[in-house]
Formats: sequence, structure tokens, C-alpha cells
Amino acid sequence: DWSLRLHGMVDREIRYSYNDIRNRPLVERTVTMTCVSNEVGGDYVSTANFIGVDLADLLAEAGVRSGAEQLFCTSVDGWTSGTPVAAATDRGRGAMLAIGMNGEPLPLEHGFPARLVTPGLYGYVSATKWVVDIEVTTWAARQAYWLKRSWAREAPIKTESRIDSHRGFANVQKGKVRVAGVAWAQHTGIEKVEVRIDQGPWQATTLSQEVN
Repeated sequence: DWSLRLHGMVDREIRYSYNDIRNRPLVERTVTMTCVSNEVGGDYVSTANFIGVDLADLLAEAGVRSGAEQLFCTSVDGWTSGTPVAAATDRGRGAMLAIGMNGEPLPLEHGFPARLVTPGLYGYVSATKWVVDIEVTTWAARQAYWLKRSWAREAPIKTESRIDSHRGFANVQKGKVRVAGVAWAQHTGIEKVEVRIDQGPWQATTLSQEVN
């Protein structure tokens, strides 16, 4: 009985059923997501293949009116987030209404039956799970859960990197050591990564195949 209501500063209000979304042409994108609470070198980051529809297509069907600034998104449990309209409609970014993950329907803990995925923004402004309502509005008209608690309105994910081999380097033996890890910068990508030992010179690394 799930449905998604899209309304507010639009030319026409639309309500989508699960079958409406499921029967549309679906896209699949590999997206890295990072928690705003992730510390340098932390584990609150993951990469998954999300399956769904372009959020920009849904917004185009409703017709976003001039002056609209945010998508005020509400979860089935009443939690809210505010996503910038500019990010949601940027087709180069690839924001999605996702209904699948890694070849399966979304797991319950990841937002089944549908959630938002907006590459490049921390989840508290962009990744509402169990989403049931999207109101197109202004920043002044509506304040989402974390904005009421004085968190930042714009929340771009910072460029980050992490060493996964020899984490902490507590037991490294003398001699040559291979260092490996990951670096990510949604949604712009990584050009190069450099490492250095203590205060020595920065050394360029070899980049493997890009994941997303």
C-alpha cells in the first residue's frame, strides 16, 4: 500500500504507487555514501549499486515552479530532510528514488520500499529512507529535522581518503611496505592520491579502476 506524494510548488500534484515506479525504465548506479559523523579513516562509508528512477524525471513530470529551493522529504515515521532542488534536478549528479540495492529489493534497514539517494550530499539532507512525501518548497517555509537543530543546510560530502592496509601502522616491519586504500569525492571524482611517511615528501600513488 506504499505510495509517494509529490506536491507543493509544482504545476501538478502526483501520487506514485510502487507499481508506477517499478514499471518505469529503471537505472542502476554505483554510489558511495558517507555519514556526516564519519571521522577521518572511519568506517561510516559504503558503496552499493542502487536501482531506481531519476528523481529529476519525477520532478519534471510534476513541473517545479520558479522560486522552489528544497525538497522537504518525509519518511513513513515522520522524520524529515531538506534536499536542495538544484542537487535533485542536476542530472550530472544522478539523484534517484531507489527501490533496489545490489540486485535485490531494498533491505528494510536501507529504506524498503523506496528511499532517496543523492550523490555528493550527506544523508541527513539527501537520503530519506522509507520516503512517502516530497513537498517542493522554500527554505523559509519548512525546516527539516536537523535544520531545526542548527545543522548546516547545505551538506556537501568532503573529499576523503582512507588507508585500509596497515591501519595504524603499529606492526609494520622494516623494509618495503605496500600501502593501499580508497579515496572518494562525490560526485566530482578523484584525479590523484598522494601519501607521505611522517614529514617526508608526498609520493604519488597508483590508482586502480574507478568504482563509481
